[in-house]
Amino acid sequence: MKTNRILIIVLSLVIVWLAYLAFFSSRKGADGKPVELWHTNTVAVWHTNNITAERWHTNTIELVRTNTILQPVTNEVIKEVAARLSEQERQAAIAGFRFLHAPTAVSGPAALYKASPIAVEVTIDESAKKLVADDKDAVRKRIEATLKAQNIPVAEKSPYRLSLAIEQLWSTDVPRVALLGLRLELRENAVLQRSGDVIQSAGEAWSSATPRLVRIPNASEELKTAVDEVVNKFCADYLKAKDNEKDLESRVPGIPADFLSGSR
Repeated sequence: MKTNRILIIVLSLVIVWLAYLAFFSSRKGADGKPVELWHTNTVAVWHTNNITAERWHTNTIELVRTNTILQPVTNEVIKEVAARLSEQERQAAIAGFRFLHAPTAVSGPAALYKASPIAVEVTIDESAKKLVADDKDAVRKRIEATLKAQNIPVAEKSPYRLSLAIEQLWSTDVPRVALLGLRLELRENAVLQRSGDVIQSAGEAWSSATPRLVRIPNASEELKTAVDEVVNKFCADYLKAKDNEKDLESRVPGIPADFLSGSR
């Protein structure tokens, strides 16, 4: 019995030893290196290469983003230019500059600065028609002749309108006299500033109101004399403004050479 136990123990140890040798042999490769170490090295090398690939991928993205996107945007900002203005916007800007820097006319005649040519208009009120022998066209031609004699340009249509209005203020039969009102004024389109707003209006650059007492029997002739007097007064102021034209022109600012140059 003892001998059998000893044999069983010995055989068991031999089997365990052979199993150990078989297990150990299975863990080696053909070249005798451990399989686990080869596998670990392969994984580590491949993983390291993969990290290098990721860095290459990152560098590629950064270069493309910087060269293709950021650089053009930076250049666009550096080379920024003013917006191109339309011709209407340019004219508005120039008109605004002239309006803001316009000199003030210090006297009545100065308001006639470069008001040329002159268009003549005549209005005769119904109350005065029976005292005026000539119609309004005849009175207008008489005024135009006076202006031309003073070398003042005349035109049928002009923004500078010299308007004469004649009316009867009152009359009496004893004695037979009448009071006539003559108003001569130069009207034109004007720009007005109201509380920061700018509006257009029919402006009055020059005016003269003259009451004249006339004898009814001679009203037509006396009226001609009164019209000549008020028109001659206008001519005197017009020519005075003409003489001082250069002085006022020297105070009118010119448009700077570089004004709005960046917008074209």
